[in-house]
Amino acid sequence: MITQKLKKFIANPHLLIGEIRKGAEKANIKLHQQFRSDYGELAIDQDWDNLIILDACRYDTFVERNHIEADLSRFRSAASHSWEFMEKNFVGRNLHDTVYVSANGFTPKIERGTFHALISLLDKDQNKDTVLPETVIEAAVEASEEYQNKRLIVHFMQPHFPFIGPTGRSFYHRGLQAHKQSGSEEPNVWEILQWKHSGYDDVDEALVWKAYRENVDIAIDAAEKLLKELSGKTVVSADHGVLIGDRMSPIPIRGYGHSSGLRLPEVTDVPWLVVKDGTRKEIVSEDPVVYTDVEANVVEDRLQGFGYK
Repeated sequence: MITQKLKKFIANPHLLIGEIRKGAEKANIKLHQQFRSDYGELAIDQDWDNLIILDACRYDTFVERNHIEADLSRFRSAASHSWEFMEKNFVGRNLHDTVYVSANGFTPKIERGTFHALISLLDKDQNKDTVLPETVIEAAVEASEEYQNKRLIVHFMQPHFPFIGPTGRSFYHRGLQAHKQSGSEEPNVWEILQWKHSGYDDVDEALVWKAYRENVDIAIDAAEKLLKELSGKTVVSADHGVLIGDRMSPIPIRGYGHSSGLRLPEVTDVPWLVVKDGTRKEIVSEDPVVYTDVEANVVEDRLQGFGYK
């Protein structure tokens, strides 16, 4: 007797390909965790006064699009996913000399008291698909002025999708508003590419690459604007990269997105752009003062819109 699942595969062979890709990715992750466990470096341990994080920014794409004149090198992150990045860099640490301004959806998971101040922006721009760069810049400038003797981490959500450039706005790929309108059953952009969902025939790798590059441009422009407002030693980097049809290893199947535990250059090699401006900060560690609480439903909506759920 033909099972319901087999009927689906017969009706749409792309679903079977998607299942194979999913299984191969899981196998690759297991192999990476077993044989590449001592992998990458921690951004928090490096020398900087200000750290600007561009979410999901690949090193190769940054090199291709960057116009900021500064010392650029490749940095190998110890994570391929935002929460994995936070776990490795922040969780269990006393970072009372640091202020964290973040548009990332996993920020509320960080334990209260980890930073001197944690400012989550998830409740901003709720009529938009994402937290906009301008919102992050404004909050970061305010934080830099208020906490002049603290290390400052500024976490933009771009170039991670939703794609907000002209190409990205031209096709459906799920964001906060799309989630609110249609619910979580709609696929995100990586699911569309991996599973070849019917009804999204216009969404292919070339289109997504174009939209991603536009988001990288937007993120770099935002970083450049913020750099003009910061003093000391500032580093522009990323938490992780992303797969857009790149072949994984050791099982050489095409991958999409950036699942936790992957140890591949496309998802772990990120930019490390060093900009020095004026005198270094005199950093002082002090007891925590601020932790921005965000309502659970807002966090859930944001994670759905960013494709994490």
